[in-house]
Amino acid sequence: MPYIIQNVQGPAPLAVGERNWGDATEIDFGAMTSCIALVEQTPGQPASVRAIHLSIVSGDGTPVYDPASNVAGQVDTIMQQNGDLRACLGRIDLWQASESPELQDFFAGLMQSLDMTIWVQLPDGNLRVRLTGGAIQYQQGTGAWTDV
Repeated sequence: MPYIIQNVQGPAPLAVGERNWGDATEIDFGAMTSCIALVEQTPGQPASVRAIHLSIVSGDGTPVYDPASNVAGQVDTIMQQNGDLRACLGRIDLWQASESPELQDFFAGLMQSLDMTIWVQLPDGNLRVRLTGGAIQYQQGTGAWTDV
């Protein structure tokens, strides 16, 4: 079974679990364990954030770097080329320092293809993001909202 990123819709805060993406004024990723979140201002919607929740493997164990799944292509289609305020949040350390050279290469290639230079390393835990005042902010657990 391939690694598929599904679109979710609903009111804010929009629940965007593993291998899902969506647009909302606020996104709730729930528990992030070894995952990364790709976020940007939703193209054409200055008050909305677009977010993708990527796990290292799918529910059936298919790795994010599986060539047949083309996750990088799925991400490129979702994020398009004209996104503003892009950032990667989460367990970046696990992706960069993985024992799997395929995962390391996938992460590096994805960041390069998205021209994503803002990274926020965070420990495992609940994560939310929102767009406010022209900036993307994140909240980990019950902590304060912080500009990316």
